[in-house]
Amino acid sequence: MGLSRWGTCLLAVMLVACGDGVGLEPPSEATQGTLRLPLTAQSPEGAVKLVGATFNITGAQTVFISDTSADTLTVPLIEGDYTIELGGSWHLERLSAPGAPLSAQRLSPSVLAFSVIQGKLTEVRYLFKLAGSGGVDVGIQVDNGGSISGTLTFTQHEGPPDSEFASLVGKSVPFVIGFETSRVVREGGGPKALSVETGPILVQFGGPDGALLEKHVSPFFKGRSFLFRVTSLPSGYQVLSTFLIEGVGSGAPLDFVSHESQPFRGTVDPGGYPETTPFEFQSTMVFSLHAFGDLSGTFTGTVVPK
Repeated sequence: MGLSRWGTCLLAVMLVACGDGVGLEPPSEATQGTLRLPLTAQSPEGAVKLVGATFNITGAQTVFISDTSADTLTVPLIEGDYTIELGGSWHLERLSAPGAPLSAQRLSPSVLAFSVIQGKLTEVRYLFKLAGSGGVDVGIQVDNGGSISGTLTFTQHEGPPDSEFASLVGKSVPFVIGFETSRVVREGGGPKALSVETGPILVQFGGPDGALLEKHVSPFFKGRSFLFRVTSLPSGYQVLSTFLIEGVGSGAPLDFVSHESQPFRGTVDPGGYPETTPFEFQSTMVFSLHAFGDLSGTFTGTVVPK
């Protein structure tokens, strides 16, 4: 299926403040946050709803939600750290055509980590690709979106031995980077390359092992743009040769370095430039965060340029 036929759908999970069970309740001393989960989104062709999903919330409280008939779910939660898992036989459908599933793909990890903090609003989003000519809008306008999704596998930590990052050695964490817009430039004057500069990005780290990255790393990425470059080699292979995130680098509180990927087979256009088609890659990377040390390992995934 051509990339131009896919729009991006963001279903938002928002957290604020309240008590036990499902429903709207006033805040109390023992209840500091509320999970709010909208299950509908607007599109040019009409409203779209997530149907047949279940949500398993674990952490300071445990809540299982199987009734998703409402347009919005609210769950009061005690302050603390949580994970939420999307399950069930879910699908997207238009409110005007109930019972007719739409073609859609979940990009976010099925398990996402979040924290409820007293007096603060925490926002988590499940990211989907929705087949069709139009984008779907939940809180932001999405068009011409792309994504990078895959796994970070950590093999080494250098820094304070009591750093929380040390606990991630030997662990694999799923991730997704979504972006609403991108600008593609073909570069010559040497090896032919495709340079992609994105609009603001959404970054998610999944699973219980991703909670540390979600808490300490994701805030540095929020609303940033990034640049990646795919370069053709004389051998006919291609490499992901550049991966730069705005405001993240040497001298900043967070530094993320992704080294040139291993060569992979890719497609080229008639001029010999890499095509804007999905490709898989593997490279090595290093996270450096002040007071946490350096966390290194492998970076593998699938890139959908636009």
